Amino acid sequence: MNNYEIETQEYLNHGLTLFQYGLFADTEEEHVARFCELTQPSGVVVDMGAGVGAMGRMIKWMCPEVKAVVNVTNSPVQAQILRNANDEVLLCDFHNVQAISNGAADFVMFNESFGYGDPEALMLESARLLRTGGKLVIKDFSVNTSLLDVVDLPGWGYCIYPQHTILHTAAKAGLRCLLVTHPPIVTKKWADFMKASQMVKWHGNKNYDGTTAVFMFVRAQVAH
Repeated sequence: MNNYEIETQEYLNHGLTLFQYGLFADTEEEHVARFCELTQPSGVVVDMGAGVGAMGRMIKWMCPEVKAVVNVTNSPVQAQILRNANDEVLLCDFHNVQAISNGAADFVMFNESFGYGDPEALMLESARLLRTGGKLVIKDFSVNTSLLDVVDLPGWGYCIYPQHTILHTAAKAGLRCLLVTHPPIVTKKWADFMKASQMVKWHGNKNYDGTTAVFMFVRAQVAH
């Protein structure tokens, strides 16, 4: 089980600010640039499972169309780091972000955080947050070995959901999927981190090798 109250500083001490296994490029900055090319964030961005806010911070810097980024985390340690950086942060469960009103977001994103939650509840909450025509982006893992199986990553408290589950729960929430793609990913930064840090000690040395980073793009079609 992840314990970000302990592990957040471990990530930062080893040069990781995004806390993501798979990047779209060699560096975190290049990864975010590619992410922006693929998704074109704009308006009010809500980062669900924001970590220390590096993703949103870089998106805001790279995309003039982004007016504000709201970082959502359930970690008091991460929330304090965000406050110290003068970033907007909500310390809450991302299944129920009560401080954001219906239809207030233009862009909601999960970056390797979706698997910590319940898919149906997260889709419903994302649909509530988004304005009509807004975008939901999920960058996560997909299962290559089966179309239906859910993969539980032992020691991480994380589930890898098949695309069927994600698409089905999106449709139930009134969201229409426009694009699913699998860009090439770079995992060296994460592999080096695992070797040099205490993460193996805390989580074990088992990584599921039947997955690949999936990039999913969904547009909200709900009326508020």
